[in-house]
Amino acid sequence: MLGKWKVSSSKHLQFEEWNKISNTKFKGSSYKIIDSDTTILETLELVVIENDIFYIPTVYDQNNALPIKFKLSKLENKYVLFENKEHDFPKKIEYILESRKKIKASVSNESFSIDFHLSKQKN
Repeated sequence: MLGKWKVSSSKHLQFEEWNKISNTKFKGSSYKIIDSDTTILETLELVVIENDIFYIPTVYDQNNALPIKFKLSKLENKYVLFENKEHDFPKKIEYILESRKKIKASVSNESFSIDFHLSKQKN
């Protein structure tokens, strides 16, 4: 996940970028570029809290710009699932490693799902 990823299923130029802060914390952001204007869509954290791993997005135009914790519920070879069953949308955030340079990400609840296709960019 480290590095810069282009979101190809977007209507505009959009990226997700991740950096390692420590062995227990990663920070990222999702942003779009329209013309020459860059807009941050959300900030992201992947962090160990006590003995659990959480994916914590903060979306600026949702939830009063407060972070929402999604707890790691499944980790397999090329698949990771974070869940927050109390949240309206999404309840699930999934990442599937399709290759070293391609990831499929999905956000969903019981009745709706949105897929994002990410491709690794050179730094």
